[in-house]
Amino acid sequence: MVFVYCSVGIVVIYIVFMYLIKPAIINKKIISNISLLKEDYEFSFWRSDNINYDYIIKTNTNKLLIKVLLVPSNSSITVNSRNTWNLSWGGIRKNKGRHKRNNKILERMISFLNMKVKEEDIKVIYIYKTTEKIQKHLNESEIEIFGYGEWCYDYKITSHKTLIKDFFKLKEN
Repeated sequence: MVFVYCSVGIVVIYIVFMYLIKPAIINKKIISNISLLKEDYEFSFWRSDNINYDYIIKTNTNKLLIKVLLVPSNSSITVNSRNTWNLSWGGIRKNKGRHKRNNKILERMISFLNMKVKEEDIKVIYIYKTTEKIQKHLNESEIEIFGYGEWCYDYKITSHKTLIKDFFKLKEN
């Protein structure tokens, strides 16, 4: 019986950590990362009430609508089309060219990717923490690997580690 009580306690602690404590820690890290930008750039920043995106950064010239995407660090993202993303993860990072066992279509991104915005607004996908590579299908047989801060259809992509370096590229329309 003691084993059952201990098991239930461990499960409850795990659920509390994963669904309450960890998201609060991630949110605090994202806010502190964006706050570091305020030292160099002038803008206002707040958490969004819109369900399609998470944060808004308002600069003098435009507004960045930021959607946060949590991914494992040993992952890769494939942009199949303007509104279809595939996340692959798994395997040992030091084995280059390894097969990533897990695949998932990112359905929660579709509403943000399909969202129409004003001309002065820029959609930004903020990948927390980072991913190994982002690749985009150009057609049926060609794939392009592109870097953070570049245009991908009508949005830009950055990561937690590259936000400060990419911010100047992100706010350019």
